Amino acid sequence: MYSYDEKGNVKVRYGGNVRLVETVAEIFNFTPRFMEPPGGSLWGHQLPNGSWTGMVGMFERDEGDLGIANLFISALGGRNEHQHYTAPFGQEVVFDACLCAV
Repeated sequence: MYSYDEKGNVKVRYGGNVRLVETVAEIFNFTPRFMEPPGGSLWGHQLPNGSWTGMVGMFERDEGDLGIANLFISALGGRNEHQHYTAPFGQEVVFDACLCAV
């Protein structure tokens, strides 16, 4: 999660995922550089030409090594061809609701 200043720049990054990366960086002695996907595209989707937007696209273009996000572990959509998942360390239940006239 992020806290932004009045100009829309990231001021503070916080949350369990950020803390996890900071802890791993401390243990393995590296300095993480946090980047957001361009254009607010977040996780990403595949374009008709086969390329990807978002974080998945950043992996495809070798622009990043490690991503933190609430991605579903799924082979659907081909994301697993460009990223590898850790063991889950949290879980959420997602329901889709449909209001149907009877």
